Amino acid sequence: AEPIERSQGEDVTVDVLVVGGGGSGIVAALEAKYADFDGKDGGLDVMLIEKLSYVGGSAMLSGGSCRIAVPLDDNSHTDDPAYMQPLYDFMQSRNSAPLNEPLLHAMWNVSGDTVIKMSRLGMPYVTVDAYNDIDSYTANPQIMSRITPPRAANHIWRTQTEKVWLHGGVQIQEFFDKHLPESGIDIRLNTSADELIVEDGAVIGVKVTGPDSTYSVYAKKTILATGGFARNEELVLKYAPAYEGIIPFVNPGATGDGILMCEELGAEIVGDGMMAYIGTDSRFGMWADFGAPYHGGTGTVVFVNADGQRFVRDSAGYDLYRVVEGISQQEVKKAWALIDSENPAAEMTENSAMTEYKWKADTIEELADMIGVPSDNLVATIDAYNAAYDAGEDAEFETAHDNMLPVRMAPFYAVVCNPIAIGSLAGVKVNENCEVLVNDEPVPNLYACGEMVFGGNICTVYLGALSNATAFYTGRIAAAQAKAQL
Repeated sequence: AEPIERSQGEDVTVDVLVVGGGGSGIVAALEAKYADFDGKDGGLDVMLIEKLSYVGGSAMLSGGSCRIAVPLDDNSHTDDPAYMQPLYDFMQSRNSAPLNEPLLHAMWNVSGDTVIKMSRLGMPYVTVDAYNDIDSYTANPQIMSRITPPRAANHIWRTQTEKVWLHGGVQIQEFFDKHLPESGIDIRLNTSADELIVEDGAVIGVKVTGPDSTYSVYAKKTILATGGFARNEELVLKYAPAYEGIIPFVNPGATGDGILMCEELGAEIVGDGMMAYIGTDSRFGMWADFGAPYHGGTGTVVFVNADGQRFVRDSAGYDLYRVVEGISQQEVKKAWALIDSENPAAEMTENSAMTEYKWKADTIEELADMIGVPSDNLVATIDAYNAAYDAGEDAEFETAHDNMLPVRMAPFYAVVCNPIAIGSLAGVKVNENCEVLVNDEPVPNLYACGEMVFGGNICTVYLGALSNATAFYTGRIAAAQAKAQL
């Protein structure tokens, strides 16, 4: 494209500037604008800038689920150490950095209230007596003993239409599209944040580039909600080198702009890795029509690499992340999942319309030729796998026998498995108020929320329904603190 000649525009002054129009930024802007997240103007001048031509960010690509840790109608459990500490211990097990327990506590404190108020504003959320992930992740008796009503360990809230859970990110987007135009927020699209304006150590605004001009937005409080960096190859190489070349399934604005600005201030970046799933490509990501048995990690399949060999424990459930990491460590970052015609996933695979991503053959040798792996290796791999199944023990990879099924009965199927980035898991260190920290001291007037603070502060191994939760809750926390300080 031809370079755009931009003029020097008129500077603007606002009370609160939100940078980034994804889920966290929109919730932050609504919280800042509304008196009590209630649709009523609270009297502040609020601006939201978004470098893309639309809002929604990666939330629109999400499944729409939102996790809370306590019942909606009883928030007292967040102050009960016996109730919360096992949850914190579990969350620490999902984090390579020290868990930001004060921030997580603050998130849980606002979780029920946020979901209730979003529902009152029109978000089509319905409660699900959810899969209690903690039950499946750990045998900690403290956690196991309290997964009983009325003190369930988790609740998952999902978007829904006519009581059927659909692709929730679309419904989140519909909610945003409804409320933003009537909110009174000054929304400026195609407007990027170029540089923080700092005076005497305090952030007083941002230099921006709009469609036609460059100008400065001076703000009493600035909230960074620019998302992660899955589309910034340099930052991926810096903070998650094992995932170099990973296929991004996030919005195109996820280039780590806010993280780069915080780095310039000297803020600490905590955590590492990528929020990764098994998927197909950048079009479908993990949402293939045969997804669950393969890409969801819930099937009994055999994973092989480009050499036609097993390389990782391939049992079901949250071994999914082990499989993703295993694929990323291969010389060729690609794998295939194999089943036979007696596998429960065979019918779904047979009927799948995604012909580009599946193969079917009458022999293992023929299947090997189709997917381009050495035939002798694949035959030996399947023979060894079947022998391990018959012996009742997978000595090589320790896959539980209940998570194995032999691969004997033709036809045989293979499905492609690529590592797919749905976010990044290195973030800016913040305190419980979502204030950006430099040398463990808050930078005056600067906040960060959403995916910018997810990695390191909360987890570095993704936990389902927690990314939307982090976006919504930290967006509210940052804006509420900004309002309180104003």
